[in-house]
Amino acid sequence: LKFDCVMPLKLDIKKKLSARSERVKR
Repeated sequence: LKFDCVMPLKLDIKKKLSARSERVKR
């Protein structure tokens, strides 16, 4: 049950990290 809550959170963090790295590259 908690896993269900953690997965979306990890995906959100991944998206934020990838978005930040993209900004840094440019």
